Amino acid sequence: MAVIFISESGDEIIGGIGGLVYPDVNTGEKSLLESFWFVDSEWRGQGLRLLASLEKWAKENSVIKMSVCHFVRLNAEQLNRLYLRKGFEPVEVMYSKRVKCQT
Repeated sequence: MAVIFISESGDEIIGGIGGLVYPDVNTGEKSLLESFWFVDSEWRGQGLRLLASLEKWAKENSVIKMSVCHFVRLNAEQLNRLYLRKGFEPVEVMYSKRVKCQT
């Protein structure tokens, strides 16, 4: 299952957040993983409302655990402080590598 919230100003989309609901592979608990979150730079205050909407939806839909993530090079310190302030705890570190397809 997926859920998406958007923020609008008139006919313009100024932000959005979305997540996937899944059973945790280790515990089986109903979990929500934030998959994307964006806000137009002129509307940055809307981001917290979007996160609050996603969390409210999670509570209303019996989600046990909600996870969020961010790119290391995109406001990392600021987002770490925000997530900790909102009650999230660091769980894992993910590494990525570009691989070249051989044709």
